[in-house]
Amino acid sequence: MSKASKNSVITFIIGAIIFGIGNALYGGFHFESITDLLVNFTFYQLYSFVLGYSNFFYFAYLEKRKWGEGDRIKRIVIGISGSVIITLIGLFILRLLTALYMNGKTLGSFIENETFAPYRFGLWITLTIVIIFHFIYFYNKYQQNKIKEQKVIAGTASAKFDALKNQLDPHFLFNSLNVLTSLIEENPDNAQKFTTSLSKVYRYVLEQKNKELVTVDEELQFAKTYMSLLKMRFEDSIVFDMPENASNPESKVVPLALQLLLENAVKHNMVTSNKPLHIRIYEESNSLVVENNLQPKQIVKKSSGVGLSNIMQRYQLLTNKKVNITKEAKRFADAVRGAHPGQMLAYNCSPSFNWSAHLTSEQELAEFQEGLGALGYKWLFITLAGFHTTNYAVFSFAEEYKKTGMLAYSQLQEKEFAAQERGFTTVKHQREVGVSY
Repeated sequence: MSKASKNSVITFIIGAIIFGIGNALYGGFHFESITDLLVNFTFYQLYSFVLGYSNFFYFAYLEKRKWGEGDRIKRIVIGISGSVIITLIGLFILRLLTALYMNGKTLGSFIENETFAPYRFGLWITLTIVIIFHFIYFYNKYQQNKIKEQKVIAGTASAKFDALKNQLDPHFLFNSLNVLTSLIEENPDNAQKFTTSLSKVYRYVLEQKNKELVTVDEELQFAKTYMSLLKMRFEDSIVFDMPENASNPESKVVPLALQLLLENAVKHNMVTSNKPLHIRIYEESNSLVVENNLQPKQIVKKSSGVGLSNIMQRYQLLTNKKVNITKEAKRFADAVRGAHPGQMLAYNCSPSFNWSAHLTSEQELAEFQEGLGALGYKWLFITLAGFHTTNYAVFSFAEEYKKTGMLAYSQLQEKEFAAQERGFTTVKHQREVGVSY
């Protein structure tokens, strides 16, 4: 249906409704004949079409104008006041034409006897329709903007996700070739087997990397194949434990998640016959867990940064569930308590670790601290916290002194004086260092 046809149908329906309301309010449905009824109905439709289309054109004009975000009230005021003026002019012209050509009155007598009363009903109807129109108009605008925002968000997320997926192929190939290089030097026979198996594994990478999600069962089967590659290199120095299938066949993960985690465990931990690396995959609380004993390498090759961050970013784009990557503090705490029963534990927070980059909110920081307490850590301290706070305070003061001179020191003193109420005692340094003056 074209816009003109749609407007005609709407105008006709409005005219029919106004015909019903008008006759119900003013004298009831008492007509001398069918002809009288049709004439009355036609007049209502005429008024409806003239006023309706004049307001349609006015709203179309308003729609073409550019309105800012803060112009909503202005748009409503201009829309309603303009509709009132157009309705009054339209009613006046229609009543004038009716008086001149239908009732045989002169222009002078029409103007002389014209009052505001006949316009009230038309204005009341117009205002009701205009208010409803504005409500519908702004609601639709709100929905359209919401849809646009969602499309932009979805488009951005899709582009990010595609970029992350495209990292997987070269990342896997690069690391596998590094392993193959090591094998060629250490065990040429295994290197040949590794090359054959690698082609099968790489086929899976090519098939799955463009998917958003795969079943956990598929990932477990692929993890087994990838583990066989690692076994060729490390033999008995690496031990795996994993389920045959997922407890829920419908459960899914992002593709190559397990491979990246297994690769990461090998890359950052010592794998020797004296210190074998134990990797366990299992399900817990509706999550898939990859766990290994912690025996970090003293020297780690420079990371490409694709592995763990790739998994976390892909999950961030697909779900609200978080990927938890932790160094298992509880097991360490349990082991220490077993060896030294009754001793209290202290947790050292490194001052060089970027805390806000990893715990991005105040709530996460609080939960981290509470979690340490739940694990049995009695104290939490930050190495050289005094060193960092003192140096930063001196640096900040030097910056301010460079800008404002002695005013900077005066302002520092005022802060010191105010802090005395909270227990600050070093306003007078002589007292602190034991000098009597």
